[in-house]
Amino acid sequence: MPGEVLWYTTFSPTYDDVVWYHEGYEGWYDPVTGYSEMNADYYCFQYNFFVPTAEQFYQEGTEENPIVYWLDIQATPLDEEYFPFARFGWKTSETHWNDDAVWVIGEEPFSGLWNELRNPVTMESLDLAFVIVTEETEQTFDFGDAPEGDNAIAYPSLGIMGAFPTCITGGPSGYIQHGIGDENNIWFGQSIDYEFDGNAGNCPSCFPPYDMDECFADGDAGLSITEAYTIDATNNVITCSSSNGTPLGTICATAVWGTDLDIEVHNNSNYEAYVNVLFDWNQNGYWQDDGSTQCFGATTPEYVLVDFPVPPGYSGYLSGLTPPSFVIGPNAGYIWSRFTITDAPVNTPDWDGSGTFDDGETEDYLVKVEEEVQEELDFGDAPDPNYPTLLANNGACHVIDGITYLGSQVDSEADGQQNSDATGDDVLDGNDDEDGVIFTCPLIIGEQGAVIVNASVNGYLNAWIDFDGNGSWADAGEQIFTNLSLSAGYTPLYFSIPSGTTALGNTFARFRFNSTGGLSYYGQAGDGEVEDYMITIEEPIDDGMKMHYHQWPDTTRFGIDVSVTQDYEVTRLIADDFLCSETGPITSIHIWGSWKDDESLDPLFELGIWSDNPAGAGGWSEPDQLLWSKDFVPGEYNASIYYQTVDGEYWYDPCLNTLEFPGDYIVWEYDFTIPDSEAFIQEEGNIYWLSVREFGTENSGWFGWKTSVNHWNDDAVYQCIYPARQWTELIYPSGHSFNPDGEEHISMDMAFYIDCFPTTPEDLSITVDSVSVTLNWSAANCATRYNVYSSTDPYATFPSGWTLETTTTDLFWSEPKSGAGNKKFYRVTAER
Repeated sequence: MPGEVLWYTTFSPTYDDVVWYHEGYEGWYDPVTGYSEMNADYYCFQYNFFVPTAEQFYQEGTEENPIVYWLDIQATPLDEEYFPFARFGWKTSETHWNDDAVWVIGEEPFSGLWNELRNPVTMESLDLAFVIVTEETEQTFDFGDAPEGDNAIAYPSLGIMGAFPTCITGGPSGYIQHGIGDENNIWFGQSIDYEFDGNAGNCPSCFPPYDMDECFADGDAGLSITEAYTIDATNNVITCSSSNGTPLGTICATAVWGTDLDIEVHNNSNYEAYVNVLFDWNQNGYWQDDGSTQCFGATTPEYVLVDFPVPPGYSGYLSGLTPPSFVIGPNAGYIWSRFTITDAPVNTPDWDGSGTFDDGETEDYLVKVEEEVQEELDFGDAPDPNYPTLLANNGACHVIDGITYLGSQVDSEADGQQNSDATGDDVLDGNDDEDGVIFTCPLIIGEQGAVIVNASVNGYLNAWIDFDGNGSWADAGEQIFTNLSLSAGYTPLYFSIPSGTTALGNTFARFRFNSTGGLSYYGQAGDGEVEDYMITIEEPIDDGMKMHYHQWPDTTRFGIDVSVTQDYEVTRLIADDFLCSETGPITSIHIWGSWKDDESLDPLFELGIWSDNPAGAGGWSEPDQLLWSKDFVPGEYNASIYYQTVDGEYWYDPCLNTLEFPGDYIVWEYDFTIPDSEAFIQEEGNIYWLSVREFGTENSGWFGWKTSVNHWNDDAVYQCIYPARQWTELIYPSGHSFNPDGEEHISMDMAFYIDCFPTTPEDLSITVDSVSVTLNWSAANCATRYNVYSSTDPYATFPSGWTLETTTTDLFWSEPKSGAGNKKFYRVTAER
């Protein structure tokens, strides 16, 4: 810390002592109060204090025996009466020497203890910006900093020395100089710095260090998109401190301003300025066209931008003026470049980068050119020639960009990996990347299929299923998703399986994802991925289904069990809507769910059926009037384990707004049978709502109704204090994989189906005449066919001890009359 005060004085700066240095938002910090603020000031000024000879302090020390001194500053407003809150901040510096800066509350001369000055956020060392010289500075200029001299290596891997025109003092190749004077009107980047010679004044005895101007991270550099490299003291090429090393492009590619590179330019003059740009494509250490440096049989000029005009008053990126594109040279590796803006045209056809100008700036950069990248492609693996998979058949393929894909990864192939079950992309190279699409339910004709798709970034999905099994996805109705916009992450989707589907058993699906959409099931895409799947189409389930389709449980790790347990504090009620497709009694209801932490008991359920309010108070449809309800105690329903997940599933209580993972592992199916006398009669075409509630006791478990990816109409809804509050729609909560940031509105539906099992036919009558016996009966609810049984022993075990005479869709049946004295008994059953 500072010790004895050796010298101090007071300055009152004049207008000539203050120079504008830089503009751009910066932070403010008061170490006394600890107060800090981002973007607190915008303009940075350089204050120059010249000490008269009679008042100068004489410092001692030599390079061999240096003496450490401390400089302190205390600033006071010149007019505190009118500017009582004015505060001056000493600018920090990225250059660090010895110890940190210090601070104290006091007045000059101060002889007490000082406090260490550190960054209030990172607690890293802080140093302050100042320069001490022995005499008034002379006129300064701007120079380049590309390497020049016998010891200035330009390309370490090639052993090539630099002969670029940089150093005014002793430089063998000439130099470039811009006179700055009192005011600079033309420059690159946010500001311009002053130098006495090239390489930020380090010429001629420099290289190393390299890039002491543009790689110094002082706000001087204007290069954008392409990022700079430098050469360290051991001749290794490294990135500049503020650079990630983004390359200019690949060999012989076309470089486009605003896409591959750019530079910030300012022309505050009232005349045109001119930009010239050079690249050392042949890496020979100087800028001059070489006829042997060619791409596609033509010379690639090193002088890529010639006297390009910048109009007066323009400030912005050069790309805004649409400079011409240029061809990158044929050599990969590191390339020295020079960007120059001047007040007059260079007007030299074979310019080597040297010259003197009244105004402007030069910035030199070491940039990288990469080898030509061979496009890697991802192909499908559906069987070919039935489906277009192989390159020879214009099979679907995607250029791999490492960004746009399905699932967790994408791998490349030389050609389609077709095989009989569409697993070639996985088994042939041992890399299973077909993980972007998860089928979550059986694929049943006339019902709804569901998938969960995982996209790496925002993009578009196109997908096809061969519903008729003819080896083509070109038929009408076989594209299930068309340019469907997907957000990055997991998205649940559903699609219809046509009632006319003829591809029973195995068939094939193709999913394609890319950034722009517009894909067919064949051909190349500029990015993305294709995934093919062999899937199984099943016949319709003849289970008396009375709604539009099953809403199958989501048994993946994305499934949620939504709490429907009523406790002593909260009355939870969940409901989901369905469409009645056939008038008749509801005699069977099936739901799926899980118990929190898999602690299951024999529960008491309450099921309800409600009418529909299509325009509820919250803006969504919701249950209206309770039409039917019934309590089910153990013994009045069947419970069975339906599925056991490996990774577990979510548990969600919307009333407490709690989401847990994993909340459970075992999925249960509950089947509720309703006596005919208690059944609710639904009417075709009406929308109804099914509600579920489980009555818990103090020590009972917690039951959650399982979600379904299958969706119909509106979202499920819930109430927490029934019936006092309105219904609230159910969506996937924040933190779930479908809604990780809480910004998505993804519908939530519940897993259930409703059906009707036929009752025993009534009004059975027997008519006997001289030749036949005829049975007649009334139609049974939900029945589509009837079975007629006979037996000579009415007490025989049914049905094994009875003979099935026929199965018919009629409401009557007859057979020849038996001989005299023979008795025969009949029974008729109905089935769906």
